[in-house]
Amino acid sequence: MKNIFKDEIETHTQWKINLKKQIEEGVIQDIKKVGDPHVCDLGKWIYSDGIRYNRLPSFESLCIAHEHFHRVA
Repeated sequence: MKNIFKDEIETHTQWKINLKKQIEEGVIQDIKKVGDPHVCDLGKWIYSDGIRYNRLPSFESLCIAHEHFHRVA
């Protein structure tokens, strides 16, 4: 079964790698954006094109994990 969220998850993975680099270098561009799950590319997708998948249990899991990540970050 193909993971329909693969591209979006990969994009967010790259975002997290960039955030880790910023933390290590001590230069986070905008701390408020880090905690906002609507600002990153995955968040923008979830609340726009991705909303068509909102009836799938895996979409709900994705949203929960994504929001949790941003709260913790």
